[in-house]
Amino acid sequence: MRVLNLYSGLGGNRKNWNGVEVTAVEADERIAAVYHRQHPDDELVIGDAHQYLLDHYTEFDFIKRPDGIQLIMTFRSSDIFLGFPYDALVGFLLLDYVAHKVQMKAHSISYNFINVHIYKEHIEAIKSYLNTPYGEGILTIHEPGKIDGYEIKIKNQGKYIKAPLVL
Repeated sequence: MRVLNLYSGLGGNRKNWNGVEVTAVEADERIAAVYHRQHPDDELVIGDAHQYLLDHYTEFDFIKRPDGIQLIMTFRSSDIFLGFPYDALVGFLLLDYVAHKVQMKAHSISYNFINVHIYKEHIEAIKSYLNTPYGEGILTIHEPGKIDGYEIKIKNQGKYIKAPLVL
């Protein structure tokens, strides 16, 4: 796993990250030198963290933010009606698990799509979904980092919408 440590400073939570490739970005050369002594195996970039992120965001899976860790998910191809809702939940569970392991808060998930599609067999189900008020989802975390510590509740869920599985 590759982690982008923006505004790396002196390292902070970096000491808790094991078995990962880290690229650290720090603008101050003196602070970067201290960071490098503490983490000599990390790739160290001296420069503007924001610009580095804009130039290299597709190369990393996780990005350290000042207030947590962000997951970047890129989809080569996504069935936006049946596939993406499942993928989004799996992404959240992965982000929460990694954040727990590196002792940080989950910040956010960004999704990049190369191809998004809808199957013609789903068009009527999608129309039905879009023409009804949908529920408000709540994800409750009882024990972060444990797969059975999650609970999903949906208020005002509405009726079941049937859509055929397309293979």
